[in-house]
Amino acid sequence: MSVSEFCQREGINASFFRSWRVKLRDAAVDGRESPGAESAMPMPAPFIELGDLRSGGPRFEVRLELGAGVILSIGRG
Repeated sequence: MSVSEFCQREGINASFFRSWRVKLRDAAVDGRESPGAESAMPMPAPFIELGDLRSGGPRFEVRLELGAGVILSIGRG
């Protein structure tokens, strides 16, 4: 599938997709060139299983600080 086809299907801008692809590729290359150096991007946290968000399960709150003052909060209960 081409970038244009993928972006059209997902409803995203192809230029935006390409710029992120370059950033991620560069980050991966930088990590391989200096395996002992501390990465600028922290390792992702393990997957957090929240269960079915539509059910009335236990109370929870997840807060992700994405940088540049952007915070994503998800909660139930």
